[in-house]
Amino acid sequence: RKALDWKGQIELSINPERARKLRESRMPKDTDVCTMCGEFCSMKGVSAYLKKDSGVGAGQVAKGRTSSS
Repeated sequence: RKALDWKGQIELSINPERARKLRESRMPKDTDVCTMCGEFCSMKGVSAYLKKDSGVGAGQVAKGRTSSS
């Protein structure tokens, strides 16, 4: 979920066909977010903040790499 990989999340679900149909029927305007949070997606917000604040992407922070490392 943190990677915002919705196709991957759907494939990992218990019922991928149903999950795919639900995602398609409730598709948010911004396809990078989930249907639960929509524009208030905490994962996307934190990633954008970290990139803006330090020039470090969320993937680098998750792996323990920052501009000071």
